[in-house]
Amino acid sequence: MIAKVMGADVSGLDAHLVEVEVDLGSGLPMFSGVGLPDATVKESRDRVRAALKNTGFQFPLKRITINLAPADIKKEGAGFDLPMAVGLLVADGAIDGDRLRDYVLVGAMNPCPCGFLGDSQRPCRCTPVEIRRYRSRVSGPLLDRIDMHVDVPAVSTHEVAQPADAEPSAAVRTRVVKTRQIQAERYARERVYCNAQLKPRHVRTYCEITKNIREMIERAIDKLGLSARAFSRVLKVARTIAYLEGKADIELQHAAEAVQYRNLDRRLVA
Repeated sequence: MIAKVMGADVSGLDAHLVEVEVDLGSGLPMFSGVGLPDATVKESRDRVRAALKNTGFQFPLKRITINLAPADIKKEGAGFDLPMAVGLLVADGAIDGDRLRDYVLVGAMNPCPCGFLGDSQRPCRCTPVEIRRYRSRVSGPLLDRIDMHVDVPAVSTHEVAQPADAEPSAAVRTRVVKTRQIQAERYARERVYCNAQLKPRHVRTYCEITKNIREMIERAIDKLGLSARAFSRVLKVARTIAYLEGKADIELQHAAEAVQYRNLDRRLVA
């Protein structure tokens, strides 16, 4: 079986896409890399073998041929270790290559260089220019593709010391599991199992909203300068919020909460 995984070769300020093609054949076990690899790339066999072993996978005992295309560009560095390892696992059938496109991105960042922007106890020492420069490190198109931006305020010592008067985690888990089951059952014919996988045509069908809700979302998106993609993402988040509350229809408060989760967009505009 052959597997293809995309990688990149970086040389100075230039970068080139490289297709990592992995083939597993019959015969005596061996590892061969072609496509103008340098010494570091050739040594990837031992690094990949150790990585797979320590993550619970078996290194394929087959005739392994890895081609790095295009062949007219010299490949340098250890940056090809990951695509090689993934290609080996896909070619060996250890993981499903189609599922690799489904992922959850979870990240964290300070609101400003000093980290105290919006803190009720400690004042922020950053100037507006410094904050904008700091935020500009995350590109607008990337932010546009992140569904939720959530503020996590600092927890005071008093709150840590006092017993928590909140909903138990077990109850939250039960509600989340029930919501996932509702989505899986509703979208069974569409071959998707959660709101995040809904395509635009699915959104039009399963995320119906009233005229008032649509106008509210459109005003918010115009003010924040978001794209049409963000409109779809807001609707999918609102759909999830409605399910979590046990509601069949998206209501105004669900859509308003989903818009509030575009926090970084709002601050950048402000």
